[in-house]
Amino acid sequence: MISELDTALEAFVQGNSAVAIARLHQLDQRIASNPDAAPEPAIVLRARGRILVISEAIAAHASYFDAGAIAEVRRDRPVRVYVRPSRS
Repeated sequence: MISELDTALEAFVQGNSAVAIARLHQLDQRIASNPDAAPEPAIVLRARGRILVISEAIAAHASYFDAGAIAEVRRDRPVRVYVRPSRS
């Protein structure tokens, strides 16, 4: 599942919000279809809730991210967003 999350975040970093949201939705569906994979139901619910929050945030600001904002995604830090200078 980590590779699926990485794939979704890579699409986000590349400025493709629609693909990122679609891949997060696929990840959510996979988690939902196999709730017994986690040792506790609360872990499954928490993971699905976080995926939903991330998806909604990307959707709400898709035009911003798709227009050239760069997100730095690292496992050891919060997501940082930078704006590329205009190329005009």
